[in-house]
Amino acid sequence: MKSSGGVSEVDQHTTTLRSQESVLLSAALVAQICEDLQVRVLFIKGPVAVQIGVRPPGDSNDIDVLVEPGKSETVVEGLADRGWKLRSNEVCPPQPIHSVTMFHPQWPTDIDIHFVFPGIEAPPETSFPLLWKHRQEFTLASRPVLGLDRSGATIIQALHALRAPALPKNVSELDYLLHEAAMPSWSEIRDLAADIDALASMKPYLLAAYPQAIEVDFPEVSSDWVQRTTVSAPGVHRLLQLASLPPNRRWPLIRRALFPPRRMFEESNRSLMGVGRVHVLRIRIVRWGSFLRSLPQILREYRTVRNGQGRA
Repeated sequence: MKSSGGVSEVDQHTTTLRSQESVLLSAALVAQICEDLQVRVLFIKGPVAVQIGVRPPGDSNDIDVLVEPGKSETVVEGLADRGWKLRSNEVCPPQPIHSVTMFHPQWPTDIDIHFVFPGIEAPPETSFPLLWKHRQEFTLASRPVLGLDRSGATIIQALHALRAPALPKNVSELDYLLHEAAMPSWSEIRDLAADIDALASMKPYLLAAYPQAIEVDFPEVSSDWVQRTTVSAPGVHRLLQLASLPPNRRWPLIRRALFPPRRMFEESNRSLMGVGRVHVLRIRIVRWGSFLRSLPQILREYRTVRNGQGRA
């Protein structure tokens, strides 16, 4: 249909996706892409966790998927062909990288593509097939997708909450798991956690949820898990990464960490796309101020982690 100005009525309107519409539609998109590319993918956390009852009802801001080993780049390329972009990782990321994030300028939702999941110590080549055996079908945006059954979903949700146990949201989600969610049987969750080498990471949850757990000879947690769970200041991970590098490679990373390219701000906050230089400078100043205020805490936690590594 044409308007009086010769422009179709469809052309005169722009459709804006609401956040929850975007979450469901992006899930359907990922499922279709993985089906077309013959890539096994498990949807974790978010809407599927709510559906199976291991996460309290509420809106999600993104979609999380766990992709079979060696195929994450394939999924990234499939999304890139449809206009999605890979978010630049900071040169010194705030935590050890376990996933990559895709975003689209016209979609208000991110897609997090996990190639490992923190707290699962078995290599992906071992853990993914074991989790795949616990797959279960869900429906998102009228499309079937694969997530995890109750035992698998409980492990993922507990590990997610335990990774940053002081965050109010994680406290609430762990409390929900312990007191409101229907729990899998002890044998199911114990066996799967042992098979994927997550018993040590899961210990606080298992001891709180299952009386039988007191009889388990829990292994020691890994240094990676200790680092992820005991460090609250993001700058500590950056310092640890820098300390592991030879001196001649440190300064370029420090410079870029202090003066990240403008696109990193735009990718993390779509509202900043196209803003002027003065606005970007203000953001940099706020960022530097936040770093300086947190510097004493960063140094304290850095020394604690380094001393722990030295004793190990």
